[in-house]
Amino acid sequence: MAVRKKVSISDALEVLNRALEADPDAMAKLREAKVPCNEALAHDPEIQVGMLEKQGSVHDVWEDDEPVSVGGRKVYSVGILGVLNGIFGIDDRTGFGAIAAVYEVVCSNCKLDPKEVSGLTEGDSCPNCGMPMRLGALRKFVAVDHSKLPDL
Repeated sequence: MAVRKKVSISDALEVLNRALEADPDAMAKLREAKVPCNEALAHDPEIQVGMLEKQGSVHDVWEDDEPVSVGGRKVYSVGILGVLNGIFGIDDRTGFGAIAAVYEVVCSNCKLDPKEVSGLTEGDSCPNCGMPMRLGALRKFVAVDHSKLPDL
């Protein structure tokens, strides 16, 4: 295989989905991994950066007293899709990139079959038990058609 001189969104999706098929666990962990970043990266005009709540720490101020919990703080974070979307650019209208990850939606309470949850998203109520739906397995990477998205 030769080095590509130009890469399209389709090329990136082909590689991402091939890697996902080869090792779903590794790709799910890579997709979900977020690392802290500085403000310069956070304010890049195209790279998508989020905000994480860093856990607080517990300090034993005095030996005989109860430990004191120090609250968390918000920090900027970036992941692989944020960088990839920075390469391909973002949509002016929505502010989001061209590549997205698609997850199945599951109910952790009643184990509703993922095939039965068409149209449900994370946080929706399970049609069987009413518990909130949560994200399950990473299923594929797709191109986002921003013309079909509502104004955000």
